[in-house]
Amino acid sequence: GLYFVYSQASFSVSCSDDDAEGKDARGRLTSVSHRIWRYAESMGVKDSLMSAVRSACHVGPTQDNAFRDGQGWYNAIYLGAVFQLNEG
Repeated sequence: GLYFVYSQASFSVSCSDDDAEGKDARGRLTSVSHRIWRYAESMGVKDSLMSAVRSACHVGPTQDNAFRDGQGWYNAIYLGAVFQLNEG
């Protein structure tokens, strides 16, 4: 049947002035990924239904000083879609 599959992954990140460009000490972008898997027992395999990647540290000014004070901020990644899924 048709199923609406959805998920929300919430996270808290503490960024400092060193992270102002959204990169870690090695110059890599700091990111958070979120993936939803489907496991088919009849086939013994898992498939990725959907995924998302998001930058963990915002680049640029914020309305408050949470970014500058190192207190961090909260955000979320939302995934959702309709799939035709069968039993087994």
